[in-house]
Amino acid sequence: MNETLDSILKAEKKAEQIVGEASERSKAVILRGEEAAERKKEEAVSAFYEERKKAIEEAEGEAEKIYGDMMDNGESEAYALKVSCKDKIEKTANDVIGRIFG
Repeated sequence: MNETLDSILKAEKKAEQIVGEASERSKAVILRGEEAAERKKEEAVSAFYEERKKAIEEAEGEAEKIYGDMMDNGESEAYALKVSCKDKIEKTANDVIGRIFG
């Protein structure tokens, strides 16, 4: 009977040891999983910010190009208007002088 009790006690102790080891291994697996998930989250956030930065830089470049084109067009139009009015300025000035001095 003592042998049976000893055998049962040894089996219970072994079972407790197995459960304890399994618990420790599961905690380690959970911890590694949480660490891996945190790394993936950080990588995703970093990739998002890099993509956002790239998109902003591209948008700014496109905006600068559009602004430059608008400025070029505005300068061209202003020059064309100036040229088209050049001959009218002298006539208008003579008309004004004629009205003033009569």
